[in-house]
Amino acid sequence: MKKLFFGLILSVVLSTNTYAYTRGEIITEIRNQLSDINPDTAIQSFSPALLHSRIDHAEEDINKQIRHIVSKSTVATVCGTREYDYPVSASMIYRVSYDTDGSSITKKYIELTYMTIDNLDRDYSSWDNDTSSGTPSMYYYWADKICPYPTPGIKYSGVYGDLKLYYVVTPTTSTTDSTKLFNGYNQLQQFKNCIIDYVCALC
Repeated sequence: MKKLFFGLILSVVLSTNTYAYTRGEIITEIRNQLSDINPDTAIQSFSPALLHSRIDHAEEDINKQIRHIVSKSTVATVCGTREYDYPVSASMIYRVSYDTDGSSITKKYIELTYMTIDNLDRDYSSWDNDTSSGTPSMYYYWADKICPYPTPGIKYSGVYGDLKLYYVVTPTTSTTDSTKLFNGYNQLQQFKNCIIDYVCALC
């Protein structure tokens, strides 16, 4: 249902706005649509803190859909180590590659294939008990860890091999009315109505 909701809304966004809207401006419009315009916060149906929290959720969900606020980082692998931490600022990893060059000087990244644990059980029945190591060709998730498989070997770990992670960044949360939407990215200001509709729907 959520994907359908965003699909319908995002499909009608046609132009790019170069003006960065503030949360205060968005909250004013939200209150107008909800008829919650009493200036006395004790009488308002929706507190400022609640509206800011729901704007945070809207920004994160919308950015997951459009993947505009993104980043990448590298993680040095350790021989025989299977699990690596998720980037702190990431809300979703959408690509993982691995340096297969085997050199401490040059890099040669290949994209790893994502596998679910169910698919590993189906295609590699002994994977969970496999203590061997080598060159990773796939990866899976375990809780908040990224797990390359096979486990990196001595020739492809440390300075000789690393993971490169491409991920969607969680937009900065805020409780301040002067904060710009989407970390101030002008290209994303066109989605202000999506945020308004999202928050009003939750309310």
